[in-house]
Amino acid sequence: MAKYSDDYRVRVGDADSCGFLKLPSLLGMMQEIAKDHAEALEIGASVLAPQGLGWALSKLQLEISRLPNCGERVFIKTWASTRSKIHTEREFLIFDDLGDKIASARSMWILFDLKKRRIERLDKLPNWMRDEEFANDFTFSEISKAPSADSPFVSNFGVRKDDIDMNGHVNNSIYLTWALEPVPDDFYSSHKARKVEIYYLSEVFRGQRLDSICELDGNLSRHLIVSEGRERARAQIEWIEA
Repeated sequence: MAKYSDDYRVRVGDADSCGFLKLPSLLGMMQEIAKDHAEALEIGASVLAPQGLGWALSKLQLEISRLPNCGERVFIKTWASTRSKIHTEREFLIFDDLGDKIASARSMWILFDLKKRRIERLDKLPNWMRDEEFANDFTFSEISKAPSADSPFVSNFGVRKDDIDMNGHVNNSIYLTWALEPVPDDFYSSHKARKVEIYYLSEVFRGQRLDSICELDGNLSRHLIVSEGRERARAQIEWIEA
């Protein structure tokens, strides 16, 4: 099947202090449906893991009209769109229980050698069903500007056991949790994210420490995750007043 759909209920643990779906929890739902669709296409973990391979998220762009409340049901549709020699793109449309679209997302994934910790070419895999329709008109390009190193908004973390996923590194949703942490409380409580871009640059593992740096520029926040002197992820978020 070229397109795949499923629904999820926003649980108490998925909601923030105001009762809305947390962005990292939304990423978790998207990751779950991507996993299930990959299995249906016979390119999921049950096929790849015995070969020492896995999928890793490389880039993500998310546009949000509104975030659902705790208890609401969320309907997600996903499909694979383009495929190159080293990456494939996956699309997402997200609806509420009235059928209204509340978000869309585009993502880029790479095939990963779990032992050698390096990117593999997609020609290791057979072709799979795709639909070259895009969820929105966003085009991937590099995030051009990182926050200043002397930004006052910095949080420091150590990687927890629960941050590690089945690929043996920090799960992609955790990076967004890290990115949001240094956003000043007064700004965070008075604004809602409307566009999110996050680019995953390098793996982070158990036992490492990192700095999450944030810089505000009007209603735009820029984010940088750094560990052991190396950039691990960049992100930028467009906000509107709540």
